[in-house]
Amino acid sequence: MRLLLPLTLALLTLFALSTLWVTPEIRVDQCLPEAFVSAEAKASPYAAWEPKAVKSSAPASIAAGLMTQASGTSAPLSHADIVKQTTTASGHTVTAVHDGAKITCQMQTLDGDLTAHGLRISSVDQSEAGAFKVRTATLGREGAMTAIGLGQVVVDGSVARLTHATGLIEEVTTSSDGIRQDWVIPSRPAGVGSLNLDVALDGANVTGVAGDRVDLTVVGGRQLTWHQLIVTDAVGTTVAAHFSQVEKGSVRLAIEDRAAVYPLRIDPTFTDADWISMGGIAG
Repeated sequence: MRLLLPLTLALLTLFALSTLWVTPEIRVDQCLPEAFVSAEAKASPYAAWEPKAVKSSAPASIAAGLMTQASGTSAPLSHADIVKQTTTASGHTVTAVHDGAKITCQMQTLDGDLTAHGLRISSVDQSEAGAFKVRTATLGREGAMTAIGLGQVVVDGSVARLTHATGLIEEVTTSSDGIRQDWVIPSRPAGVGSLNLDVALDGANVTGVAGDRVDLTVVGGRQLTWHQLIVTDAVGTTVAAHFSQVEKGSVRLAIEDRAAVYPLRIDPTFTDADWISMGGIAG
C-alpha cells in the first residue's frame, strides 16, 4: 500500500507533463481583433506577447468605435445618424389594414395599431407582453377645452394619418428610435393662456413625469418612456412645451404658443426605457 501511493503520484505527474507537451500553441494574435495586431505579431508567436505588438493607433475603447462614422473616422454619430443607420425597411413598416393602419417597430419590439379611435401600442416582447391605448381626449385652453372625437385613418407612404372632425391631425411613424406620434394643430384655438392637449393612456401606469418625458409601465411589466417632446411652428421655431399629469391615466401636453405661427407640430416618441438608459441615444 505504501508503494502504491508514490506510484500513483508518479503516473499522474507523467500524464500532466504529456498533456502540456501536446497542447497546441495559442497565439495572442489569434485572440485579438485584426485591427489590434501588428505585422511583427503576425510573424512571430512570441512578439505577440510584447506591448509593441499592439498598434498605438488602435481605438481606446471598442464601445467608442461603435459610435464612429462608417468611414472609420472618429467623429461621433449624431442621434439622427444612429436612428437612420439602425432603422431597417423590413423591420419598421406602416401598412394599411381594413380598420386603419398597422405599425411595426422591430428594434423596440413594439407594434402599433391606428384606428378611428386612436393609437394602440403593443409590446411584442414575449417576456413582457402587454398593450395600452393612446387616445386624444381634449384640446384647448383652461376653461375652453374641446373634446376630440373619432377620426378617419389613411396611410400615406411611411405615415399613418388620423384626421379628426375638429381639424386636429395625428400622424404615426416608426424607426429604430420607437413609435413616434405627432399632432398637427392647423389653426390657433380660441382663448388665452397655454394651449393644452390632454391624452388618455388606457392600460399604462404613469410612474414619472419630468418636463419633456413621461415614464410608463405597461400591463405585463414593460417599461417605456414617452419622450423627445418637441413642438415647432410653421416657420420652424421651437415652441416651449412640457408634460404634466392632470389625473390618473391622463397626461397633459402644455404648449406656450403665444408667439407661435400656426400650424403647430407636436412630436413625442414612445421608446423602450432600456434604450434611453444606454446613453447617447435619446436626443
